[in-house]
Amino acid sequence: MSLEGLDMPQKKEKEKEIKEVKEVKETKKEAVSALAIAVIKTGGKQYKVKVGDVLKVEKLDQALGAKQEFEDILNGKKVTAEIVGEGKLDKVMVSKFHAKKRYERHVGHRQNYTQIKIEAIK
Repeated sequence: MSLEGLDMPQKKEKEKEIKEVKEVKETKKEAVSALAIAVIKTGGKQYKVKVGDVLKVEKLDQALGAKQEFEDILNGKKVTAEIVGEGKLDKVMVSKFHAKKRYERHVGHRQNYTQIKIEAIK
């Protein structure tokens, strides 16, 4: 946009408007990227994620700090995550019982998990 032919107060006014429009555009871009969501599939489950989410998924064979890529099953976007932890979930008790047969069995199970942090959705 040409500012020639305008006197000084008009030039300053136009420059201020242009600067405000650029700031609004940058803010919109940041807001859109922050709202980007994806649905990833890992370990037989689907997770709805956005940038910055930390979630526990089925055990992955990666070292701590490693990067893992997933694919968005809705839009085909690449989702990049960093592995931030590993561990075991709480114990789940499984009980079997047969009435009038004196049969009772209890088994516990702790599932392994990997904790990941979503870094980017592209």
